[in-house]
Amino acid sequence: MVVCPYVESLDNAGVYLTVGNEDSLFQEPEFARMQDLNAFLKSDKLGKGDDFAPHLRTQLALAKKMFRKNQMVEKMKAAVSESQRS
Repeated sequence: MVVCPYVESLDNAGVYLTVGNEDSLFQEPEFARMQDLNAFLKSDKLGKGDDFAPHLRTQLALAKKMFRKNQMVEKMKAAVSESQRS
């Protein structure tokens, strides 16, 4: 069974945004300090380092791993490459 990588990405986003999950944003050290979801998500530091949001970095690493393993991604890359040659 081939799973669409976009579905996997949405699933990872859902895991990150769900209270109680091990790697959720609610477990982030900076979110615990701020206690302001809006400010946390708008922060310029979000996604740029391990100190601000280490759980996000973990989720991104898992998503990248899934993208690399997914056969559909290779088909998408081939289609894009072929369309650029046309």
